[in-house]
Amino acid sequence: MGFPSHSLYGGAFGISDPRGRALHYAQIPADTHILITHSPPYGILDGRPGTNEHQGCPELLEAVTRIRPLLHIFGHVHSGYGILETAYTTFVNAALLGPDGDIANRPILFNLPEVEP
Repeated sequence: MGFPSHSLYGGAFGISDPRGRALHYAQIPADTHILITHSPPYGILDGRPGTNEHQGCPELLEAVTRIRPLLHIFGHVHSGYGILETAYTTFVNAALLGPDGDIANRPILFNLPEVEP
């Protein structure tokens, strides 16, 4: 399941209203194993390491907490690049660009576990 929308700044694919985002993310099926979104959920690989800066979406965090996908891939917040594994979900911020807009990070490669139907 993929969602191109984000909560930042409105504009193309932006949903600046929190209620609109909650309704949007409520459409994610409960049995989603792999979720791909443009931006991160709030508090997960969504800011500069070592700071309290967060640019992720609280409504997306609520949806991800409810769904518990095995894998959630996103980008947008370049400074949050990396992987975070929790009990239920592996989160991947795959942003390749650095602060100057140049390619600064390497692609993240991993093997997916087999899922029983």
